[in-house]
Amino acid sequence: MINIVLFGKPGAGKGTQAEFLKEKYNLTHLSTGDIFRFNIKNDTELGKLAKTYMDKGDLVPDEVTILMLQSEVDKNPDSAGFLFDGFPASFFKTIYKPIKILYTIFIAIKILSNHNFLLTAF
Repeated sequence: MINIVLFGKPGAGKGTQAEFLKEKYNLTHLSTGDIFRFNIKNDTELGKLAKTYMDKGDLVPDEVTILMLQSEVDKNPDSAGFLFDGFPASFFKTIYKPIKILYTIFIAIKILSNHNFLLTAF
C-alpha cells in the first residue's frame, strides 16, 4: 500500500499532481477541503463541530480533522492506498499514527511549483 501526502501553497500544482498520482497508482484521493465541505453540507456531527470553530474564525483542531479522515479511510477498506491532500505539513510527522491504516510506505510531497518539489518517505 502506498500513501502519499501532498503539501504546498495554493496554486503550486497540488491538484495537478494529485490527479496524476491518483490515476497512476490507483489511489483514493482524500482532500480535507472536500471532506470538510461534505460534512458541513450534510450536517454530520463532525461537520457541526468543525463549523463551530470555523464560524469563530478558528482553525479546526487536528483531532476533528483526523476523525473525518479516519471515517473516509474506513469507507475504503479495499483501497490500494490513499492520497492525502490539504493536511497541515507540520502535522504529517504523526499522521500515520492516529489514522489507523495499514501502510507499506508514506510519501510526503511538498509541491513548490509545477516543476519543483521535495520528497520525503517514512
